Amino acid sequence: MKDMWYYFHDCETGGLSVDCSLLTYYGVCLDENFKIHSEIDLAIKALDGKYTLEARAMDVNKIDIHTHDLYSLPFPEASKKFFTFLDWLPESKPILCGQNVQFDNRFMEKNFPGALQRFSKYSMDTASIGIVLTHMGKLPKNEPLSLEFLAGWYKIDVQKAHNAKNDTWTTIEVYKSMLKDLQGL
Repeated sequence: MKDMWYYFHDCETGGLSVDCSLLTYYGVCLDENFKIHSEIDLAIKALDGKYTLEARAMDVNKIDIHTHDLYSLPFPEASKKFFTFLDWLPESKPILCGQNVQFDNRFMEKNFPGALQRFSKYSMDTASIGIVLTHMGKLPKNEPLSLEFLAGWYKIDVQKAHNAKNDTWTTIEVYKSMLKDLQGL
């Protein structure tokens, strides 16, 4: 594979449904040696000012929506910034990566239509890799393959869970640890 690029991303949302509001988004493009090419960090206001939120999600992500409104970008401005950022990605489409990456991909596509076309058709998910490692006996059975569990298993310091930027960097470290587990097989 020529010019391999990774694109790790995460978002914090108002709930599990894509109909809920996208609140924060972080993405970072890395080369195959995990050197940063570019990154974006967005806090996003609801398009019409009305957020769609689920109480459980807000308890988990600890985002105070009133404080969030003070520093977040209006949705049209955030969208423009995101697509301008995508123009700076390498021509060889980066591989989308994350923890439960399909969740973040769905929110990306819902909020930034057409964005997924800028990326490889392949994706890597640390939870899915965790299933393989469990099957191989490298991870214990009957454990949740949550980011918190995986970070703990690999002894990775978690700064603040359920923060898009911190979760992305934790996922990168988990992925790098998983690669070491898979080497030599």
